[in-house]
Amino acid sequence: MYAGNFSLPDPSHPIMTTQEFQQLRDLIYAHTYLCYTEAQKPILERKVRSRMALLSCPSFANYYALLTNPHEGQQELTHLIDHLAVHETSFFRISGHFSGLQHQVFPALMNAPSGRQTPIRVWSAGCSTGEEPYSIVIAFLEMMAHRKIPTSSSHLFHVLATDISLPILQKAQEGRYSQKQLKKVQQALLDKYFICHDHYYDIREEIKKFVNFSVFNLVQAETLPNTSFDIIFCRNVLIYFDRRAQAQLLAKFVQMLPDGGYLFLGDAESMHTFPESAQHVEFVESGNAIIYQKRGV
Repeated sequence: MYAGNFSLPDPSHPIMTTQEFQQLRDLIYAHTYLCYTEAQKPILERKVRSRMALLSCPSFANYYALLTNPHEGQQELTHLIDHLAVHETSFFRISGHFSGLQHQVFPALMNAPSGRQTPIRVWSAGCSTGEEPYSIVIAFLEMMAHRKIPTSSSHLFHVLATDISLPILQKAQEGRYSQKQLKKVQQALLDKYFICHDHYYDIREEIKKFVNFSVFNLVQAETLPNTSFDIIFCRNVLIYFDRRAQAQLLAKFVQMLPDGGYLFLGDAESMHTFPESAQHVEFVESGNAIIYQKRGV
């Protein structure tokens, strides 16, 4: 419970003022790149109110004071960010991406002219509850099986899965999903890669071993060292950011890809309107989806 000095909650529940909205919006943006417009003020207000109710915090001014408190603020800010983040996802979301991954991207990377001496490194940025990185692993193993590549070569593959929310990552690491969450997964894949229980499925340990989950805030992407990934997934994340943050992240993603590396974005996200980054990639069609491949020098 918030322990600040204040009066009892106002029974009239005053609405969030423009100044209070701007203060909270700017604080959230600075820490997450999440961008709330004036039209989205009621959404932010509703979500902030729910945190205030849990803390018995009577006003937006008191809550902002808590968030900016040097001793207690970081913990509550983390809780608020968890509450604000959107975690909607599913297995094999955007089917064209996974068809292209299995039949075009992975074979191309495995058949590099110089041979594959280092692991294929994949980054699932904004991985939510794990459906995306596990789908990536399944696509890789299906490619291996289809091309009759020995499983001894499977060490040449690794997925880094990151999200801003620790509680969400803990669910991802558990790898437990309801029948509803898996309704679009083919039965053959369920039988092969999941353990069925009465009302849920567990992802098999041999899938989990390919994925390393880690808390990471995309605001910090600019501070990353010269890390390289052959494939970057960042889907349905950029839509929540403003254009400046989108441009910064796309430029960083392109920088982190080697020549011939691949970038996957969501359906509503495109590089077409970011010419500085788009000039470095080719647009590859895969069914109903677009995959971006970095041009060679």
